[in-house]
Amino acid sequence: MPEVKNNDHYLAPLKEDFEELLARFKQTESVRYEHFSAIWGDMNFSSINYGLPRAFDKRHFSRSALTAAYDYLLPPYNFQIRVGGLYLLYGLYNTQLAWPREKICVALKDWGDIQKFIQNAWEGQHLDVIYIYWKLMSSKAFLYSAMPVPLTFQKRCPISKQQEQELPTERPERVKTLFLSNTTREMKHIQDRYEKMKEALSLTSTVNATQRDVVKRIQDYAQSLEQGELSRNASKDCDDSAEVSEREESSKRALLLASIKSKSYGLLTQASKSRRHRQVECGATSPSPDPYAEFYANGKRRHLSLKRRTCRALGESPTKTEDDPKKHWLLSVAENDRGCWKRRSKRSRFKWN
Repeated sequence: MPEVKNNDHYLAPLKEDFEELLARFKQTESVRYEHFSAIWGDMNFSSINYGLPRAFDKRHFSRSALTAAYDYLLPPYNFQIRVGGLYLLYGLYNTQLAWPREKICVALKDWGDIQKFIQNAWEGQHLDVIYIYWKLMSSKAFLYSAMPVPLTFQKRCPISKQQEQELPTERPERVKTLFLSNTTREMKHIQDRYEKMKEALSLTSTVNATQRDVVKRIQDYAQSLEQGELSRNASKDCDDSAEVSEREESSKRALLLASIKSKSYGLLTQASKSRRHRQVECGATSPSPDPYAEFYANGKRRHLSLKRRTCRALGESPTKTEDDPKKHWLLSVAENDRGCWKRRSKRSRFKWN
């Protein structure tokens, strides 16, 4: 499977420049384009396109920059940052050096959020935002796609170092922030004033816009939610500890089996050596020699010959006799046929006179 080359090493400092630009735009507390363009010119932001000489690198950089700036146009950023993201896309699109120009990929799932953002800008009479948006629309800068980034099939995309070092963030403890803030005290104060106004107007107790113990109920619900979160975290920790203990137990079991196997193989090797020495000693002391001592004496296992297997089946000893020391077995002829015992004389080679 081929690997995609990672040419996005400049994205991290580029995003830092984007954040610095948007932070300076946020300090203006305005959504006017003239303030954004002043900051753009002060930072000389158009010069970010001059660092790559090759056309392919320019196009790849423009595509990556537009993709990175597209995130600031979407929630959960506030309205001013999203306006700055729209202005940033407009500036990057018009100052890129690639031709034909790279377009801004807009995912279909984000189209509803963008339309709501433009509707809010229209209701607030932010004409600069409407003008920049329609300027991009008229120049056909948007490319509507299923995904915000192109997908690569049958290729391995390397993981960036920033994603590898990224740690999981904890969930915000909203219950504790509710208790630490003055929300409950303000609610209780409003509830007391509401009860006093009812008494002043001599209204019956059946007329209730809110419940009397609404603050206490909210506190009880918050405490129950906090306790449930703590219990879930405790159960998760117990499950993690149980999984770790199971892994340790399985690793110990595997180590124990490995040690038992190594010991058993070691004992088997030692037993074969000791058996060999014992058999040699027994053969030296015993009066009748073992016909298969030579077979067991060697460390290697050898197959018995047909003669030895036949003698073993008939219960006879294959040792040589004193009367006929050169006696040979021929299993295919009778023993009284002495003609088969004679060896044929070798023919003399022809000699040239």
